[in-house]
Amino acid sequence: MVRPKNSWPSQETACNLKVALTCFRRTGIAFQTAVALAEYDAEKDEEGKILLTDSHLRAVVELSRDFKDYLNDLHKGDEGKRAERKYDRLDSFSKGETLK
Repeated sequence: MVRPKNSWPSQETACNLKVALTCFRRTGIAFQTAVALAEYDAEKDEEGKILLTDSHLRAVVELSRDFKDYLNDLHKGDEGKRAERKYDRLDSFSKGETLK
């Protein structure tokens, strides 16, 4: 099947989709990690099922935040700053703004 010329997703749409998929993947990994922590704790409900609590989720969020801070310190800047230094991306640019 051939698509009409104008039916391909724009680059912006494709980029947004890539960001969304990355976010979903990270969310899935975070959830799996929280479940693994719950299984390790082995706390069960009345039916014998593993209890996943907010403390498991909070632990994963805190670990993720700490790791991101570690990477930012290690590489002397966040992802946007590293991309800017390599001339890959300029997050601070806004449409209509002129470069100096």
